[in-house]
Amino acid sequence: MKIKNDTKTLYYYIPHKLDKLKVNSSINYSDLVIYYIGGYTKLELEFNKTLKKGELVNISVKGICEDCIFWKENYQFIISYLVAGNTTVKVVLPPGYILASDVITPSNYYITGNGKNQIIIWKFENQEPSIVTFSFKYKYAPYSPPSSNTTKTKSNLILILASLLIASLLGVSLKFFKDKKDRDKELEKLRSLLEEKDLEIKKLNEEIKKKEEILNIVNGKVSKVEMEKEELKNQVNSLKNENEKLIKLISELSEEKEKLAEENKKLRERVIELEEEIKNYLTSRCKLIWDFLTEDERKIVEIIKEHGHITQKELIEITGMSKPKVSRIVSELQDRGIIIKEKIGRINKLTLSDEIKNNL
Repeated sequence: MKIKNDTKTLYYYIPHKLDKLKVNSSINYSDLVIYYIGGYTKLELEFNKTLKKGELVNISVKGICEDCIFWKENYQFIISYLVAGNTTVKVVLPPGYILASDVITPSNYYITGNGKNQIIIWKFENQEPSIVTFSFKYKYAPYSPPSSNTTKTKSNLILILASLLIASLLGVSLKFFKDKKDRDKELEKLRSLLEEKDLEIKKLNEEIKKKEEILNIVNGKVSKVEMEKEELKNQVNSLKNENEKLIKLISELSEEKEKLAEENKKLRERVIELEEEIKNYLTSRCKLIWDFLTEDERKIVEIIKEHGHITQKELIEITGMSKPKVSRIVSELQDRGIIIKEKIGRINKLTLSDEIKNNL
């Protein structure tokens, strides 16, 4: 990203919960804070130095997303991603897996491969900042090698062709030895004639060599002058072209600078809007959940919030409710994602989900 104003802190949102995060930056940072807001992951990077306006910084984020792949007949891949400006999104299927359907979203995709993996690529240009959902179905379809019968048939064909070639070579060899004597006599006559011609050619070559030496000296001088002339001409043209490119590049960079400044302003404003929308959404959602709770359910949620974590047995003692009633209410709250139940031996440890804990 390109820095709009001088700053030491950068923020980035990922619309999924990622575990085992690894964050690398082209500029060293002193501190990294990770927030989990509902289903979102927010990164806050504090750098060792102040990033200057117009400075470029590359940040890579790696993590494990466990809520983007589902199974029903075939695998279903669904993930959301914040897309802005010019962005390329690439998904590489594991070796042996292929697409199971032509229903792929978004529709601006194309499919390629590298010999082992099938690859789906989306490209966005001048995209307004927005959350885009990518989805498709895929299945396992390993490559099956040729059968042993086919290999055996090819081997037999090669043996037949090799036998025919050997037979042909034997026939040619017999004819060759039969005609060898006649050819030797003719060759002897030709050798005598060639010796006479060689003497004549030798004399002519000596005369040609003398004339070539003189011609080479003259051609060398001419070539040197032509080379110097051509080199000077190329240097002039090169300098002229380089000057034109620099003038054009300066003009393009000025226009690009203004354009990027405007885009950066819009992106910053949009990020602020998205942060506010996310905050309002989480607050409204928790309020709506709270409004639909019964009095007993609210009482149990408040007790868990007060203690941080509590066992199901302790809930029964505090509330005075029966064991079946507490068990039923806990199961309903767990199904709605309001509380989390972790079994430790024979004891059920109860805590509030992150979304309810942070926004209730």
